[in-house]
Amino acid sequence: MPSAVSVRWPAPATDPPGPLPAGKPPPYLGVGSWTDFGQPADIVRRVPGSAAIPYLSTGHGLYNSGIPCIIAHVNRYLISLRLPAPGAVCRPATRRPEPRRIRDTRMKPR
Repeated sequence: MPSAVSVRWPAPATDPPGPLPAGKPPPYLGVGSWTDFGQPADIVRRVPGSAAIPYLSTGHGLYNSGIPCIIAHVNRYLISLRLPAPGAVCRPATRRPEPRRIRDTRMKPR
């Protein structure tokens, strides 16, 4: 059954997707955080020559979240099909906390 989006689309696709290669599938780049790394890691184990980048924190939609390390790995893969080195990880950016002003609570002479 066609989806509502395809029913309303004004013109048929001129470049419909073709079948995946029957021989060896292309390598897969998986990305995931602590909370959702299982599925990308499972796909990487099943597709030879693939790699996964764990993000050592929480979150979903890591590429769209603007995480520079994830964006760099994904862009490099999409542009040149270069996968990251084995053992590569992305860590959250560490920011130094802003210094807090400490309010002087000592009694002041009048």
